[in-house]
Amino acid sequence: MTFNTKVSYQIPFYKGSRLEISGGVQNMTDAFQKDFDKGRDRISSYIYGPSFPRSYFASAKLSF
Repeated sequence: MTFNTKVSYQIPFYKGSRLEISGGVQNMTDAFQKDFDKGRDRISSYIYGPSFPRSYFASAKLSF
């Protein structure tokens, strides 16, 4: 199980436009698959967990 979070804040801008600033964390628990197939006869499609480690992000969006 993975947990993601995002927090955003909207700031009124110029003549009805607004700026939204946000940030968050994906895969907060840093869950990953522990039993990867190895060796010559491995099955490369044997993946069942999250494909990315814990990652942080930030963004800004201007709407008008």
